[in-house]
Amino acid sequence: MVLRLPQLNQSTVSRAVVEFASSALRAGNILGARQALQHQIAADPMDADALTKLAEIAVAQKSVEEATLHFQRAAAADPSTHRRFALIEHLQRWGNAAVALAEIERLSQSVRNKLQIKEIEATVLSNLGFHERAISLRQQIVREHPSKPWHWCRLATAFRTVGRADEAVSALRRAIRFAKTYGEPWWHLSNLKSYEFSLGDVAAMRQALSRKLSDDDMLHIHFALGKALEDRGKYDESFRHYAAGNAIRAKTFSEEQTISGFIDESIACLTPEFFDRNRNAGCTELGPIFVVGLNRSGSTLVEQILARAGTHKQNSHWA
Repeated sequence: MVLRLPQLNQSTVSRAVVEFASSALRAGNILGARQALQHQIAADPMDADALTKLAEIAVAQKSVEEATLHFQRAAAADPSTHRRFALIEHLQRWGNAAVALAEIERLSQSVRNKLQIKEIEATVLSNLGFHERAISLRQQIVREHPSKPWHWCRLATAFRTVGRADEAVSALRRAIRFAKTYGEPWWHLSNLKSYEFSLGDVAAMRQALSRKLSDDDMLHIHFALGKALEDRGKYDESFRHYAAGNAIRAKTFSEEQTISGFIDESIACLTPEFFDRNRNAGCTELGPIFVVGLNRSGSTLVEQILARAGTHKQNSHWA
């Protein structure tokens, strides 16, 4: 008598290979996982599950172009919504905005009306410079989800990008109205630079900090309150909040930071005497100085160094 093993269908084989690859990855055997998936794809080039898993491995190894190819092949083999969404999310995440938008526009309108797709489309439109279209889409989102403060924050960012500062402030105030302990809108208001916090704002932020908050909300409110107090000339209290926010942020760092030494050296150098000694040095031109390529936080860093050195406001034209 001859025993014959049952024939396995393609979906069963695919599931087994993907499960094996997942187990191999958990064991740290990336090469084994890759080889198993590549062997399966050679046998069945339309295996969307194997292609997607191989794409995920490529992403983890920062092989972005390879991952893009596998996600595209998976979406071609199985043009279901979740495959197309995986491709779009990958393209948006890795900066291929034009291709991501083309993929979004291929979706049915009912799928494009889903919140997750709208969020990605608005981000992609902004990245491509289609700011008015992005604003229109974000306005749709806040109309449909008016009580979600993070949507108002994203709308505010879109307004700020095109210089509509008053509308950005209104959107952020709406976010705060729905969640006074949500840190992001407070921080965005401080980051506008031109916004002046009222005494009521300061009291509201202090009250928020007296409650149990997430680390993210707490650090954002500490930074915003630090800025509000700094603008009022209360530098000691301001820096206590900056320090509290930075202490929370420092917990997320995985490597030792070297910025402290640079700041200490800068404080030692940038004294009131230093500026008095160099008062008439340098260019006398009163026009603005544009430093191309300097991160926006650079000016804030200079301001904080000057404030700690006791020269803040006196020599603000140096920042």
